[in-house]
This record gives sequence, structure tokens and C-alpha cells, in this order.
Amino acid sequence: MRLQRVLCAVLVAVMLLAGNAQAALCVRMDDGAVLLNRDGGEIVVPGTYSDIVSLGGGLYAAGNKGGLYALMDEGGALCTDFLYDQLRCEDDLLLAQRDGLWGMLRTDGSPLSGFVYSWMQPNGTGGAWAIAGDRSDTESDPLYRVSAAGAAWETGLRVHAVGGGSEGMLSVQLPGERYYGYCDASGELAIPALFDYAGDFTGGLAAAVLDGRYGAINMSGAWVLQPEYDFLQISSAGFILAAVELEGVYVYDDSGAELARYEGSDVYAALVGEGYVVSNPDALQLYDASGALMLETLHDVSVTEGIGGAWIVSEGAWGESCVRLLGSDASYQNLYPLGTAGENALYACMTVNVGRYMNDRLGEIQLSTDMESARYGVVGSDGGLLLEPVYRALYFLEDDRLLARSDEAWLVVDSGGEVYWQWDAPMQTEATSF
Repeated sequence: MRLQRVLCAVLVAVMLLAGNAQAALCVRMDDGAVLLNRDGGEIVVPGTYSDIVSLGGGLYAAGNKGGLYALMDEGGALCTDFLYDQLRCEDDLLLAQRDGLWGMLRTDGSPLSGFVYSWMQPNGTGGAWAIAGDRSDTESDPLYRVSAAGAAWETGLRVHAVGGGSEGMLSVQLPGERYYGYCDASGELAIPALFDYAGDFTGGLAAAVLDGRYGAINMSGAWVLQPEYDFLQISSAGFILAAVELEGVYVYDDSGAELARYEGSDVYAALVGEGYVVSNPDALQLYDASGALMLETLHDVSVTEGIGGAWIVSEGAWGESCVRLLGSDASYQNLYPLGTAGENALYACMTVNVGRYMNDRLGEIQLSTDMESARYGVVGSDGGLLLEPVYRALYFLEDDRLLARSDEAWLVVDSGGEVYWQWDAPMQTEATSF
């Protein structure tokens, strides 16, 4: 995860130790950071560092007021000095940026490679791709392959630009080419530079553009769907959603076989979680990955992704009690995913004071919300209320631990409201939602 301080009025972010056995809770607030054990004991007390971020595997990044980070272990001991602009752990690689250049560290904080790369990205097979050179100039740069042990080899490729790497494939633009191709984890050009655009791979497929039209390719570069579409998305659930403007929307499986079509000049579609929505001026339909109709409603209803294949449906104006989990009758003024506690998905709900006024210019009644009055609680996967909305802000930590903000303190609570930790810190700014 990219480490950067985000200035906002309330909570900056919440991170947790990756893996099944959580050693500590990493809590980041706008006015401090703390490392706790599960029962609320303080491993690192508030005010020690300006920021603490979990990297996984019992390692953390501790930030100072100057914006630099040191590597820290789960006991709160620093493994390095404050040397790094960023620290991140991806695919078991500990990457660090120092003075604008990237390298790799061992888990004890000792350098595993030199800090010589302007860009590094895990390649999904235990190593990384890297570029040494100024990516902002007009010259091409050599592409390197770096092993998990920090050894580096020039791949022989020089690149003008790189895309996001995924599933062991990296999209690259080569010198003298306006087209993109893909190199594999070893740095070999696996798919020639043939495309105007080359997207990330998802489930062995990627969206690609040729002559301004979208298609889908497999990992050998063969077209699964010919470039004939104005819009194309690949779902992690194993299907492809494509559209032709003024003609209709089409759904295909991962082999390119058509599963469904929705014809019409005013039909639109988009992926939502593991399903998709199709809308026209009269109606909106929600389908799951198998193509089963899950909801048919008015076209101005919105559907967003929930947790574990669930959907959140909003059937009215912002501030009305019109937001619910699909399949539940309980409605709230707002609802958004928090995380998973065992088998139960947790959502934050909101109450807020709403005023109605006549907009003379539009000639209609509109709503005005007082966000200072907003309070947040917890809803379970069945849509039922678990924790009354009494907090100014509410964020997920891990399992059944939440970070809550009252007027006078930060709290770590569970979904039943039991308090495990409290830090008295009266609010100095107005609350905000996100």
C-alpha cells in the first residue's frame, strides 16, 4: 500500500495486521496514531509517532512529523532510522523508497538491494519489475527484473511507459512505438506491442484497444472478443460486459461465448461487485454473475457493491431513509461497507438531520442535510441494526473491532458497543462523512 499522509478533518485511515492471527491493531487518527493489542492494551502510545501503518507479517511503518518512515516490529521497536519516503509490502516483498528511489529491505530492516530504481512493482511470481532512469523525461528507460533476494538483471527491454502489472504480465510501451504490449515476469516480451491501450489482466483476460475499439485478449495475446466495442469491462467473477453505442449491451463468458444481450439505443450497463446493472430511461435491472435477475426497479435507483456478493440499493434522494441491503426491508439514510466479523458482514449506517426547502429556480422541493448532526452505527449482513448510530465517525479495524469517534474521545469498540480502548481527545473540527 502506498504510504502517504492524507489530511482530513477526522480519521485519516485504518489499517490492520494482515493474516489470520492479528498481533496488533494499527489505528491512525488525525491527531495521533496508536498500536494496540486486541484487548486494548497500548503497545505504542498516542503521540509517539505521527503515523503508524501496518505492512503485514508483524511489521509496521512508523512516521515522524517530517513525513519520513521507519520500519517497526510488532513489539513497537524500530528496526531502522527514519529514512524512507514510503514503505509497502506486496506479495511478500518489502519495498522502500528513499530520496525518491526504490529498493528492497529484509524484514529486520537491512537493505536487500540498492536504492537505484525510479519505479518498482511486484511481478506476482516472487520478484519485481523495476525501472532505473528518469521516468519524466523523453528518453526510454531500461526495464529490470529483480528477484526476491534483491538480485537484478536487465531484461533487454527499454520502455517509454508502463501500465499496472497483474497476474505476471506488465503492459509496456516500447521506444519508437505508439502501441502497447506485455512483458512477463521474466522480462520477456510475451505479447507484441499491438494495442492502443493494454489493460490489467483479470482472471487471465485483459481489455485491449485497437483502432479505438475495445476487445478482450487472453494471456497469449489472442482475441477472445474481437475489438468491436465502445465499452468493455472484465469481471473477477468470470464474465465480460461489453457495449456498442446506440446498439446494446452484451455479456460473454471467459471463452467469448455470448450469455445475454440487451438491445436498444439507450441501454447502458456497468459492473457492480460480482454482478452487473443494465439500465434504460424506464428501468434498471440488476443481474448476478450467472445472469439471474436480482432486482428490477426504476432507472434512477442506484446499486453499489456490498460485502460478500451483497448489494446496497438506494431508492431516493440523499438524506432520505431510502438505503437498504438487497433482500432486507430495513432502510437507512446512508449505508456503506465496513468489513467482515466472522461470518457477519458489517456496514455503517447514518442518521442526519434533513431539511426540505423549495428551490424556486428548479421549481421543486429539495433536501438540505446538516452534516454536523451526522451520527453512525453498525448494521449486520441481514440489514438489522447492531449498534445504534451515536458516533461521529466509525471505521473498521479487524474482526469485531471498530474505531469510533465521540465528541470527547476516540474509542475501540465491538459491534455491540463494548469499549476496549479510549483516548480522550475532544473534537476541534466539525465532523464530516465520506
